[in-house]
Amino acid sequence: VGKTLGKKSINYLSSYAGHEDVILRLASLKALLSLEAKERSDIFEKALFDKSLLVRKQALQAVRLLNLKNVSKSLIKMLVDEKNYYLEGRKRKRSPILKDVITTIGDLKYKKSYTILKRLRSKRSYEDLYPSLDYAIGKLKRDI
Repeated sequence: VGKTLGKKSINYLSSYAGHEDVILRLASLKALLSLEAKERSDIFEKALFDKSLLVRKQALQAVRLLNLKNVSKSLIKMLVDEKNYYLEGRKRKRSPILKDVITTIGDLKYKKSYTILKRLRSKRSYEDLYPSLDYAIGKLKRDI
């Protein structure tokens, strides 16, 4: 649909971003990304909190590639969203998507997140996120 109708199909494809089937939600986001539908950033922002990890990853990729800076606050909220954690035994573990979230924050140069990222970097319990945190902090530090 996206290839055939082009930009005219953006509203039609947006309606599938909230469909109950994961594959249709994912396909809708991929098609909107290929059409560079920046004006529908609300669709990508809502998809960042989808119940499916695949949909969240696709939305995150779209946010990064389309440089949607107005979604930056939602990226910070993703750091504490329960869907981005899983239980292993009795402990909560971080999902690998959090590394991508932190990298995207750095790519978008969301300056208000600098203190949050520095605080995470100073805690030993976030050692697995250090490379992503260093990348994002480095990107932000250049602009401050």
